[in-house]
Amino acid sequence: MAEKSTALQFRQQYFGSEDPWKCIQISEVLDHKYETLLGESEDTYDTSLFPYYAEGPLETPIPSVAEIAAADWQGGSLRKQRIGSYFVKVNRSVRCFQEAENLIYLERNSTVRTPKVYAAFASRDGDPFRAMTLPKLKGKEPFLYYYLVMELIEGDTVMDLEDELDENTPMSRKLTKMLADQLRRLRDVVPENPSHFGRANGGPCPRQTPVFWHENRDVLDYGPFNYEQIVDRMILTAKVTGSLSSDTGFGFIDTHLIWNAKTALFEHVKPEDRRPVLSHLDLNFNNAIAKVTRDESGKIVDIEHAVWVDWEMLTWMPSWYEPGVVCQYPHFLQRLFCTMFSQTALPVMGHISIIPFSYYAECIFYGAFPGL
Repeated sequence: MAEKSTALQFRQQYFGSEDPWKCIQISEVLDHKYETLLGESEDTYDTSLFPYYAEGPLETPIPSVAEIAAADWQGGSLRKQRIGSYFVKVNRSVRCFQEAENLIYLERNSTVRTPKVYAAFASRDGDPFRAMTLPKLKGKEPFLYYYLVMELIEGDTVMDLEDELDENTPMSRKLTKMLADQLRRLRDVVPENPSHFGRANGGPCPRQTPVFWHENRDVLDYGPFNYEQIVDRMILTAKVTGSLSSDTGFGFIDTHLIWNAKTALFEHVKPEDRRPVLSHLDLNFNNAIAKVTRDESGKIVDIEHAVWVDWEMLTWMPSWYEPGVVCQYPHFLQRLFCTMFSQTALPVMGHISIIPFSYYAECIFYGAFPGL
């Protein structure tokens, strides 16, 4: 790829066309291809873990496949709901196993509060999504479904509570501190391999925005990487994403930030900045559960617990990556609670060096790198 090409030149080099809409169509086809292949790949999780069943005795039996299939499963490809005293996720791809493996890893290797995994298995015995009722599938082999049965975390999503918390109150401050403390605990986990950037189990990165695109667009390769490789991949992904979002060319600031990223993220980092840090990679307030206590008028008077959920994307990432994303919450989300969380979390998260962190945060702010 040319060192400082325009968006038109870059699209021509990478997608074989200058037409942004044609390039977007190509990217969507590849996106679907990657999603399908990775959804079926056993390379993305430790197959020896599954089927997984937590040691008993359990107060309540784990729901059977028939009980799960009998529930009303509405939604997209990944569906989730409460069944009895458990929280259950169902998918037709391996995403449930990926999240189960991550949760088991955190239970064994960290002090992060996460939902406990009680069972994770695959079966063709049920049809929760009612897919086999379609005429075109009549007589076909039943689909293989993946199931994840977890502890039910009581409470509301922080997103649902945000209107009540969108002011500087003791309860808002307490909640932001509780959420930030969980991120500190996550980032304090010591990496077994200081050169591994990928899944917690040593496997490749999940299919995620920061490293989506490969030098050869037809190659399905998500690592694992070393530090230099993952930064190179993030820079390439930023260039591809930027070229698709501009009809004519990269902006002046985009060009400056993207094409100088190697200097900032290679030459001006300390050895500790090159060590991987566990990162959630999907920090949004729909993925945080808080249990609150209310007084007789309905006002929140206490926060009992705050728990990050949806751990499918857990990855060893550069230490500056997730703080850079959190830093931009106030700009992109424009809510007081988001500002308070950002201001509370950044001093608490730990393992942050000012040069790579501030550079990456600025890149997200100006849209040079994909962020939220």
